[in-house]
Amino acid sequence: MLSATVVKDGLAAADAAQKIGAKSDREREYISVYGAGRAAELAGNRTSAQKYYSQLVKICERGDRQTRTDLEHARQYIGASPSFDRR
Repeated sequence: MLSATVVKDGLAAADAAQKIGAKSDREREYISVYGAGRAAELAGNRTSAQKYYSQLVKICERGDRQTRTDLEHARQYIGASPSFDRR
């Protein structure tokens, strides 16, 4: 009985670790794409900045509705609606 509980807890922990790792990958992608867009913007490369910011908005398209100032900046830069209704 105890071994079944240990196996069950071990599987739950492995599942949780996998989910945390996946979230970290998405967060790293978000940060990288925003950073690339911001760097292009500061360098005066409007075409690249729009490309990266558009990619960032697409990444967040199905995410939560929490407002992030960097995401709002990207939306404003490409001319997307700041309120961006996802219903």
